[in-house]
Amino acid sequence: MQSKKGNILMLTVIGLSIMIILSMIFISNIIRGQLHMLNIEKITQAYYTALTGIERTKPYWNKYITLNHAPGDIVEIKEAEGSAENNSYVKSVILKYLEVGSNYAVVSITSTATCGNNEKVVVRTLTANFSEGTLVSVNFLNEKNIARNYQQDSSNQQKPKEDKSKWKNKKQKPKALNVVETSSIAQ
Repeated sequence: MQSKKGNILMLTVIGLSIMIILSMIFISNIIRGQLHMLNIEKITQAYYTALTGIERTKPYWNKYITLNHAPGDIVEIKEAEGSAENNSYVKSVILKYLEVGSNYAVVSITSTATCGNNEKVVVRTLTANFSEGTLVSVNFLNEKNIARNYQQDSSNQQKPKEDKSKWKNKKQKPKALNVVETSSIAQ
């Protein structure tokens, strides 16, 4: 009789130990998942803060985007830096001139932002149009489409045929320009 009570007690202790261990594993997985979700949230916040850095440059376009630069010139826009929502921060915003013509400039804007221990960099390319030296409009290029097109071209996939009959000069090819957003500069 005492042997059966000892066995039942031992089985109960082993069963409870197994349940405690499984509960601890389950709880640690839940905690790990919550921390992962929090980290994803901070990564997302850092990304949107970097976009905020680009948006903050808009009031300064007339000052910083000019035809007085050469390709390769870099300009830092300190006015776009600073705190944003949810403990995030715009660390730097840099303009890099890629191409400068007589009435246009192609510029990349690189914005770096942090949220917690996460850092994100967003690069947007724009074409600035000028009339008599004055900035009149800005077109953001759709970089996702450019990247997708590059991947398709580099993978040697069959390209869709162009309808060249609409071009008067057969040697002239249309420029592939994907515009996402156009901003007019008010005078």
